[in-house]
Amino acid sequence: MAGSHRLAHPLRCRAPWLILMATAVALSFIFIRVPAAVSAAQGPDGSVGGLKSKFVDVKGVKARYYDVGQGEPLLMIHGGSTAGSSTANVFSRNIPGLSKRFRVIAVDRLGSGLTGNPADFDFSTPKQVQFIYDFIQTLKLGPVHVVGHSAGGGVAFFLAVQHPEVVKTLFIVAQGGANPPATTGPSKLDLSMCADQSTYQGLKCRVAQLAWGSKTFDDEYWQADEFMATQAKSKEARARLVTQAQGPAAEAARTRQAEMRQKAWDRVKNEGILQMPILMYAGKQDVLDWGKDEPVAMLRGELGLFDILGAKNPKVQMIIVNEGGHFMYREHVEQFNQDVIGFVDFWAHQPAGAQPTTPAIASATARPDGSIGGLTARFVDVKGVKTRYYDVGKGEPMVMIHGGYVAGSSTANVFSRNIPGLSKRFRVLAPDRLGCGLTGNPADKDYGTAAQVEFVYQFIQTMKLGRVHLVGHSAGGAIAFYLAVEHPEVIKTLTVLGAGPQSSSVINGPSRLDLSKCPDQNVYEGLRCRVEALAFTPATFEPEYWAADQLMATLPKSRDARAEIAATEKANPQAPQTAAYRDKLLEQAKNGGLQVPVLLVAGKQDVLDWRKDEPTAMLRGELGFFDTVGAKNAKVKMIVFNEGGHFMYREHPELLNRDLLDFIDFWARQPAAAPKTRSGGLK
Repeated sequence: MAGSHRLAHPLRCRAPWLILMATAVALSFIFIRVPAAVSAAQGPDGSVGGLKSKFVDVKGVKARYYDVGQGEPLLMIHGGSTAGSSTANVFSRNIPGLSKRFRVIAVDRLGSGLTGNPADFDFSTPKQVQFIYDFIQTLKLGPVHVVGHSAGGGVAFFLAVQHPEVVKTLFIVAQGGANPPATTGPSKLDLSMCADQSTYQGLKCRVAQLAWGSKTFDDEYWQADEFMATQAKSKEARARLVTQAQGPAAEAARTRQAEMRQKAWDRVKNEGILQMPILMYAGKQDVLDWGKDEPVAMLRGELGLFDILGAKNPKVQMIIVNEGGHFMYREHVEQFNQDVIGFVDFWAHQPAGAQPTTPAIASATARPDGSIGGLTARFVDVKGVKTRYYDVGKGEPMVMIHGGYVAGSSTANVFSRNIPGLSKRFRVLAPDRLGCGLTGNPADKDYGTAAQVEFVYQFIQTMKLGRVHLVGHSAGGAIAFYLAVEHPEVIKTLTVLGAGPQSSSVINGPSRLDLSKCPDQNVYEGLRCRVEALAFTPATFEPEYWAADQLMATLPKSRDARAEIAATEKANPQAPQTAAYRDKLLEQAKNGGLQVPVLLVAGKQDVLDWRKDEPTAMLRGELGFFDTVGAKNAKVKMIVFNEGGHFMYREHPELLNRDLLDFIDFWARQPAAAPKTRSGGLK
């Protein structure tokens, strides 16, 4: 289950037979509330959770599998070591829910569970891939949605590369098999208390250490697991693997595996062989992919694989869940199932070969009220400041806070592509921030962070909105975060788009944001150039947007605001008072002062948060912020968009709107729960 195979490099482990299997691929994830065990005893078919095993002959190998539900076929491939502590049972908590939408098939891999050993005892990755392909053909499943966990994620990846015609949608869970190595030193996975990894008890201990919670696996699971892992055929498989891991033949096998892996990566990166929608799924607390002394969760392996998968495929997305270990799908069952179903349904409704559609451009002419996209601006007095805002739709109130410099190239217009869709479900309000757009300047000339936070709070009070869903982008995301910590009584959910208030503190060296061709940043043309450099698709800002933007940013009141800011340090993010304010609220959040559901959204190609010489996307600021807000808040989730820059929500409006709606609706269905603490290990 917790297979020791990674796509990139062998995981350091004690037993030599695990080194051979390390050349196969990676491990697994899971997450949610845990249903009670059905029974503490298992039958001769190894089934658990009220499921019923089936058997079928696959090219001479008797294979055990589950087959539940009707609809499009969804094939689930478990991870782990061959004949070790992993079988199709690992998905037992997910199958019932997923089977309401799909025909769910979960098979024991070659040599694992009660699936037989091949006559030649070849358990290599190519043989595992061929076995899964033959299984699909034997059951006549046709194109399938494929979920692969850990080592099973590697098998799913190679299956999709070799047979893309049989894979509709690909889900790679807890699999980080890409260069650079996932960790640069000792792993946080501590096996010092475990028995030797060549024994079942050692493997079971390893699995327990990879789980985030002690209830990830119940007694019923372990009994069935031990029953299957101690069968004569399983013992023989492990013995053969020990023998095969030694000598020149083993080295040749590792070389062939490395060549296979590199060839597959090259086909994906250079030829774009994988064009189906792909969702990567990771657990924030998966200790397998952290260095022991890593101060920030880097999830290096997963992000490295994201680089490969997304090189020529825009339909790749990554989700990271908080309080989830290597088996997050067992720990967060309902959330995982919803994400799988939502991802499949979203792409099923997109035109073949196309990205999500974007609203049509209404006009290239600026209106006096600065409005675009068919929207109509409104005005309200907020404590003496005339404030421009949009107010569209009915339902629960959602307030959207734009980012950018004060009186620069950013206003509520930045959300013009999202508001129409979101307003079908919410009452969406998007104000120009203090001193921005057509919102007036404060009498005291204070544009600092604390003043911006107070202004948004007073806007909510003035509009008598009660509790709101708060969405903030970039600098507006920091403002939204501070507001949620200071005034949790007015916040239902918090969504932060494009970094967080501490991102710059974890970037060392020059950024990939190249402003060398831009005019000075204190003139409008320089600000516009910066925005275009931050966008992955500059055309996401149409002529109508720029016409309205220039109109508002070149007004006398906007020029006055920029001049006032230049003369004071109040709006400088590095000013002492701003830093003290930020650090105080970050510390409050880290200590549990933020308990509302929090969604973090990042663009994979957001150059603002990459070092210039970074070989893979580290998204350091977003992950550092995740560490802070998720330290004592279980209700935190992060989504990374491919082919998305700093304005990923404009570049993928339908996808962002869908993810935001799903997140809000999911937490609306959950009962209030107290914060949890990590309690992994064997009971």
